Amino acid sequence: MNDDIILVDIFDKETGSAEKMEAHRQKKLHRAFSLFIADKHGNMLLQKRAEGKYHSAGLWCNACCSHPRKGERIRDAVIRRAREELGIDVDPYELFHFTYYEDFGNLALDDPALPVYDRYTLRERRAKGLPVALPAVAPYEKQKTAYLTFDDGPDEKNTDAILDILKQEGVKATFYVVGRNVDAYPETARRIFAEGHALGNHSYDHDYDRLYASVDNYLEEMEEADEAVYRLIGMRPLITRAPGGRMSHF
Repeated sequence: MNDDIILVDIFDKETGSAEKMEAHRQKKLHRAFSLFIADKHGNMLLQKRAEGKYHSAGLWCNACCSHPRKGERIRDAVIRRAREELGIDVDPYELFHFTYYEDFGNLALDDPALPVYDRYTLRERRAKGLPVALPAVAPYEKQKTAYLTFDDGPDEKNTDAILDILKQEGVKATFYVVGRNVDAYPETARRIFAEGHALGNHSYDHDYDRLYASVDNYLEEMEEADEAVYRLIGMRPLITRAPGGRMSHF
């Protein structure tokens, strides 16, 4: 069985193919998919990854994730893998797309509508000896772009109302979430992600006295919020917004 997967550039244009494990070992950007299966109440089907997996072993994740083979459309690959892994037929449709990075070497901001995430927490990066600092990235200046952002959520009422309006109008936004609220309202936070909006880090508890007591406190708070998001979606956000709008409150 040919296990070659599709290599792409940051615009998802095909650049070639490579054997699956080789592509992962050499950290080549490639096309992949995640299948989310939910009932009408928003309850999602999860699976626990096998202990022998080369990454994220033993962790709970979405119903199915894999790669289209060389020459295979994503939709066809989703249908094939749902049958192979779950033994069911699905009629999939795309909710959103995004890019995540491992070593940041090809991180770019060429698409203002594309959320970017990291597959590792900072704790995992340190343990693996991977870079923890983002490289210098040129700002996006190709055309005028308005970014709609919301801070401090999610909550039990307003966030869902906002999401309903955004969905009705076909608009994407960035939600700078508080880690404590992500833990308190996981379904609402998961909905933000599932509907294609970007998640950003806005500290864990938004407590100025704790947050701005020292630089170390600030970094610990932001990392704690990163991990709250990571527990929910299996990735951490690469964008942050300091409570109060700036990091000069120390």
